[in-house]
Amino acid sequence: MVTFGEDMNGELYVGTITGHAVYRVCDASCLTGIRETGALKELTIYPNPNKATFTVSFSAESAENTTILITDILGQNVFESVEDFSEGEHHFPIEIKNVRGGIYFLYLKTAHGVIVTKFVVM
Repeated sequence: MVTFGEDMNGELYVGTITGHAVYRVCDASCLTGIRETGALKELTIYPNPNKATFTVSFSAESAENTTILITDILGQNVFESVEDFSEGEHHFPIEIKNVRGGIYFLYLKTAHGVIVTKFVVM
């Protein structure tokens, strides 16, 4: 179950009832996702759109055990990896196998929070 809310800037958020995650809902104008959550900053995927081979770029304020999760538009997992990232900038190459063209969501999850962005596979 989920709950919805709006902040003082009129931005829409959705959260789980159990309180484990909160996501900002956005349109194509924020295609690169939420830029700062907890210890993660500046999340980008390039190229976007892509052909299921791309690079995830972000900055970590501290050493973090990070789960990289990619889901399709229906919420089905298509890729998952757990990585230990040090403090600083990271450029992590990803190749997803056996996926169709469409919209996908990439989640970076740490103990400090979740950052999410969407991307297009052609």
